[in-house]
Amino acid sequence: MRTEGWVRETDLTPSDTAIRTSVSAADLRSAPERFRGVMLKWTVEYLALQTADTLRHGLSPGEPYLLARGPGAETSLVYLAVPPSLLGMARALTPMSKISVGARVRTGRSEPAGVAVLDVESIQPLK
Repeated sequence: MRTEGWVRETDLTPSDTAIRTSVSAADLRSAPERFRGVMLKWTVEYLALQTADTLRHGLSPGEPYLLARGPGAETSLVYLAVPPSLLGMARALTPMSKISVGARVRTGRSEPAGVAVLDVESIQPLK
């Protein structure tokens, strides 16, 4: 038996709901434990490639990370830990450019500044 019909697009959800796009940096700060380990896809503004020091809680000293602003129109700072496999791509980014990142939440609010720390799994420059 076959059935045909119409469904509003807003009533549909992806079959893989593991990647979230609607979580904000404010959401992470307000409930850091709730989002630990959650996979996010965010558009952020890339500011700089940095190396963590002992003041960057949530990152290991010497760990490379992207300093970014976002997601979307948010002006929150975000630390995006970069694995060795993506370091070349991170070095090629232009400051103040928009990028799309797939990243897993390491912590929603690091101490003492409350900055979210995410582990990057993919980087895509946007035009």
